[in-house]
Amino acid sequence: MINGSLYRGSHYSGSEIGHISIVHNGRLCNCGGQGCFEQYASATSMIRRYQERMLEMNRPAPESGGTRLIFDRAAKGEPIADEIISETVDYLGTGFASLVNVFNPQVLVIGGGVAEAGDEFITRVERAIYGKAMKPVLRDLQVVRAQLGNDAGSIGAIHMAAEMYEKSK
Repeated sequence: MINGSLYRGSHYSGSEIGHISIVHNGRLCNCGGQGCFEQYASATSMIRRYQERMLEMNRPAPESGGTRLIFDRAAKGEPIADEIISETVDYLGTGFASLVNVFNPQVLVIGGGVAEAGDEFITRVERAIYGKAMKPVLRDLQVVRAQLGNDAGSIGAIHMAAEMYEKSK
């Protein structure tokens, strides 16, 4: 949101932060880019990286359970799960610090599957942002979990479609 309005860009493709490159020569992304934020800092990427790391260690990789499984296993002391969470926090801190440096927002809202981890995870991400962003842009910055959780994108799309329908009348 910029000045109370959803920022859409000149061709309604703005705000695609998932496709900001955070890893030089990183994983290929379905957008055609390389090293995109969502390839490293999304719930999907956490699950993929966890499964890959388990297989590298010759351990059975779970086929289901999502990020909840990873967070539960980390809470029980599993080093691989904790490593994946720490990496994800670092990737989120890197990407969000860049956005904070550019936009200097009052509030940074974290949604999607990674936000389902709870307040401790959000606090760790906030600390990572504070360790990487310029100090002046951090003054009064609030880092919060999306109230709508993983449903925010769907609800936003429905709202946007309704808004566009109203304008077309």
